[in-house]
Amino acid sequence: MHRLVMFVTILALLLLTGAVVTAQDDPEPTPESYVIQPGDTLSAIAARFDTTIRALSRANAIPNINLIFFGNQLQIVDPEFSLQPTTYRVRGGDTLTDIARAFGITVADLVEANDISNPNLIVAGTVLDIPTTDASTDAGAPTDAGGEAVAAIEEAANASAASEPTATPEISPTEVAAAQSAAEAGEASAPVSTADLTEFALGGHVFSFSFPDQMANAGMTYARSQIRWNQGDPASIAQGAIDAAQTRGFRSLLSIVGSPEQLAADPETYIAEFSVFLAGVAGLGPDAIEVWNAPNVPAAWPDGQIAPENYAAMLESAFRAIKLTAPEVLVISAPLQPTNAFDAECTTSGCDEVEFARGLAEIEAQRSADCIGIRYLDGTVSPTASSGDARGSAAAFYFPALVELYTEIFPDKPLCFTEFGYLVTPEGETLPEDFAFAAESTNEQRAEWLAQAATTAATNGRIFMMIIWNVDSRTFGANPESGYAIVTNDEGDCLACITLGIALGER
Repeated sequence: MHRLVMFVTILALLLLTGAVVTAQDDPEPTPESYVIQPGDTLSAIAARFDTTIRALSRANAIPNINLIFFGNQLQIVDPEFSLQPTTYRVRGGDTLTDIARAFGITVADLVEANDISNPNLIVAGTVLDIPTTDASTDAGAPTDAGGEAVAAIEEAANASAASEPTATPEISPTEVAAAQSAAEAGEASAPVSTADLTEFALGGHVFSFSFPDQMANAGMTYARSQIRWNQGDPASIAQGAIDAAQTRGFRSLLSIVGSPEQLAADPETYIAEFSVFLAGVAGLGPDAIEVWNAPNVPAAWPDGQIAPENYAAMLESAFRAIKLTAPEVLVISAPLQPTNAFDAECTTSGCDEVEFARGLAEIEAQRSADCIGIRYLDGTVSPTASSGDARGSAAAFYFPALVELYTEIFPDKPLCFTEFGYLVTPEGETLPEDFAFAAESTNEQRAEWLAQAATTAATNGRIFMMIIWNVDSRTFGANPESGYAIVTNDEGDCLACITLGIALGER
């Protein structure tokens, strides 16, 4: 199945590439925007829509005209476009030289405008002010050094476009095919990952992102958002969530899920297209991507197709695609849904969390992840307790037992709790029957327990990440999301933010 998945991926990319190349012969009517496809180059897009590389790079704040990302949406402008953007958010791999060239200014201009002490050190996510100069806003021939550089690059790119269509090198069919062939022949290990897992990270899942100050005071450095993909959606649908986190000073974790119905119809094609989508998202600059959610239950994976090996096929394809594009992006496996509905068994209609995890480990699916995703949302006792829950002794009820279980199943992988929370009853509400286990829990207990859990996780040595589920939901129904929200009202009251900040500050 792995070979078939990758074959479909390569075939789709080659077909898309061919479609783009043949469309370049005659300029098309100019649209307002265009979504970058695999194989596109900026020069080819410029020719296709009868404009110039210089106009496209300025209109879309592209610092390196030889590096554009599949799935990004470009504004298509006429050749005389001269609007000067005022800011630019630094992406991984950018240099001041590249950025200066893109905007027709000098490195010295950028250094002065942004008070940069070390021009050789810029951080992804930083928003730079782009100073406007007479030359940089002149639509005619450039007269400054930066403008001359843009013109020179444009000329070189146009000259080589026919022989070197490498606009999206991270996901080129040749590289994917070579990597897959080597892996199947046993000649290659997992793709290279440069993700940094050296320091414990606390974060929160956000819906409205209305309380960034409370999150920062709690010691959170990550913001998690969920992106739901449907076939045909461009990677740019994730840009808003990435920007919302990074412009507020947080790292961006995207939990990306899809459609079980679309997956069920044609799993091989769906996984191939999903992987290409994830590669495009990785190129947008998120800090971490979680691949799917709860693949062990029919609510999230097609009934009749639930099996560790099926999710492993998706994870392997996704991991390779993401790492070929951005090896620094942290890849987290899907957290599994704890359930007692399957009598500790694993069938194609549903699988016990523990059995599914063991099945993944048996086929070494963990090689296709930097960190193992885990969910802990069913606790009613202190995170230091190993007994006392009236429902029984299942590991899902006890934080220490759950850590021990996953450490035993995946002894060589860091653990990432991407959904960690305690449910309480919101004022004026009654918990649904399926969540009545938490009817006696209080907000004060939750604040204390979250602080204890974060302190334990930070000193555990195996746990890299803990994402609090959740920060700010106001939705209450069959799924009582707002009962997990640590910001308990629209005024921003957050007792847990205070206890977490104190606990982590004293570490």
